[in-house]
Amino acid sequence: MKTCTVGSTWKKCDLHFHTPISFDHHFKNQTTQETVEKLTSNNVTLVAVTDHYFIDADYIQALRDASFDRITFLPGVEVRTDLGDSAVHMIGIFSEETDINKLSNEFCAFTKIYKDDLRNKQKLETTYTPHADFINFINEHGGLCSLHAGCGRSGSFETIGNKDWCQRTLKTDLLKSNICLLDVTKEKHI
Repeated sequence: MKTCTVGSTWKKCDLHFHTPISFDHHFKNQTTQETVEKLTSNNVTLVAVTDHYFIDADYIQALRDASFDRITFLPGVEVRTDLGDSAVHMIGIFSEETDINKLSNEFCAFTKIYKDDLRNKQKLETTYTPHADFINFINEHGGLCSLHAGCGRSGSFETIGNKDWCQRTLKTDLLKSNICLLDVTKEKHI
């Protein structure tokens, strides 16, 4: 019988990562190589690429190629839903073994948003996805569902409120509906 001589291994991950295709990305001219080098220099070993309303299979593959297996890049996507005062944002994260081209095509067919639509800020700002439909899409494609959480965050789960029984029940039911992760920006919001 072999005994394990190594304990837990901790790794740095970023499960909410935008690329230049997302309207809120701050470094529009950053190359895939520069992105990989920045992540590597910060010891990040796992990244879920979660651009708004689009799974850019070519860009994810370019990141994978530039990383030379130093970083695992997972396909993912972020959407605005029909929940809350500021349209709660949800994120789908998929396995690295997922056929990203097929996933990208199926997601475009699901949302009716294509790469050319990403330049239309008005369309993106007025688009939402019914949360139950998005959760079903994620589940059907073997993914994990995350949502924004934390006070004061745009698109946060907290905008649903807690004032009455209905709001509290909606939040409880939502968390029971295959939400695997809560995405917070500050430790105090946990």
